[in-house]
This record gives sequence, structure tokens and C-alpha cells, in this order.
Amino acid sequence: SWVSPDPYNPIVRFLYVVTEPAFRPIRRLIGYRLGPIDISPLIVILVIIFTQLFLIKSLIKLGYKLGGG
Repeated sequence: SWVSPDPYNPIVRFLYVVTEPAFRPIRRLIGYRLGPIDISPLIVILVIIFTQLFLIKSLIKLGYKLGGG
């Protein structure tokens, strides 16, 4: 990483605990193929955007078709 935050800082520890469950599976899947650059946060953001744009809208449309609104 370009930044080395204090690992004993409570805020840093909180952020690590909150974000690591999302990043860990992606890091296992893609590894560190780009050398020192960790792209797992970018992939998580893209997955969230995809979910918001496509999956949720599709589920809402399906709900309307099934008589939910």
C-alpha cells in the first residue's frame, strides 16, 4: 500500500474489520496479479454499482409483474 496507517489506531482497526470481509474473497480470487496495486476495492465498488443499477431494478420490475404493486 502507498499509505501505511497505524494498525493500532481504533479508526483504522474499525475500517479494516468492516471492509476486509468484502475484500478478502476478491483478493483470493484474483490475487495480486497487478503487483503492488490492490484492485479489490475497485471491484467491490463495481459490484455494488452493478447491483444497484441492474439487479435491484430487475427485482422491482419482477415484483410489479407478479402483482406486487
